[in-house]
Amino acid sequence: MSTLRPRVLCAFPSPEVSDVLKYLLEAEGFCVVCVDTVTLAKTAASSCTFDLYLLENWWYTDGSGVELCRDLRQLHPATPVLFFSGMRAPPRCERRCRPEPRITCWRPTRCSRCLTPLQS
Repeated sequence: MSTLRPRVLCAFPSPEVSDVLKYLLEAEGFCVVCVDTVTLAKTAASSCTFDLYLLENWWYTDGSGVELCRDLRQLHPATPVLFFSGMRAPPRCERRCRPEPRITCWRPTRCSRCLTPLQS
């Protein structure tokens, strides 16, 4: 992590989700950059470094979260990736990114205050 405020790239196609995550993370001292497309996420990651990529694992208007993850890992392989989704189905990242180190898939449980790790 950097010595300044940790930087998080938050890539979600839904602005409502991005706004909530940004609010919560900034309240904890993180610097958050939100984008809503794969293209904007790659542009942001190319122009500066981040301490964490927080991604939706399903579909964006211009690609999937798994594809975005692969592209971001090529740019910055040491940066951890956290997939987050409210979908009830098992995340695509759980099936497709399992062997990749520093990638974690999370989804909310029935208890909205808890998160259940699906992979670490």
